[in-house]
Amino acid sequence: MAIDIEIIPKPPGKQSLAPNFLLYIMIALLAAAVIIYFTLGNFVDSLNKTLADLKKGIENESTPERLNLEKEILKNKTKIDDYAVIINTHQFNSKFFKLLEDITHPKIYFTKMDLDLKSWKVALTGESDDFVAVGQQVIILQNAEGFNSVNLTKAGLNDKGKVDFSLELFFDPKILK
Repeated sequence: MAIDIEIIPKPPGKQSLAPNFLLYIMIALLAAAVIIYFTLGNFVDSLNKTLADLKKGIENESTPERLNLEKEILKNKTKIDDYAVIINTHQFNSKFFKLLEDITHPKIYFTKMDLDLKSWKVALTGESDDFVAVGQQVIILQNAEGFNSVNLTKAGLNDKGKVDFSLELFFDPKILK
């Protein structure tokens, strides 16, 4: 058995470029990561300094005059909120008068009105030329939207020969909103 020993060295084979290429990419990524780390660190320090300066500025702005002004503003805001509740729950009685004006018969003249907002009742006293107009007014009120009940409580002739009458109306509170 013979051992082949080569005395003349063979030329080295071609090396692949991939390992060298990957080495350079890894070095570049490492360098980029280090640069980004220090850049972001400086950015965070800068933001923290700015935040501290802003907090110090706010503390400097909190003078006794400013604090008193803030208390007064909060007090006024509370008053405004209270008025808002009142305004939102306010009932507009003028809407009832407008509705009554719109549905009153031309030959009817109301002489007295008592408006009771607790029981949603209106007592009307009036005068007319004849009973027909009074009857038509009762029918108009019964057919009008917003009235729950219409009662003719009194009707008769007065000294002038005109018809005096009294009505009792119960209405829906929604007409005042």
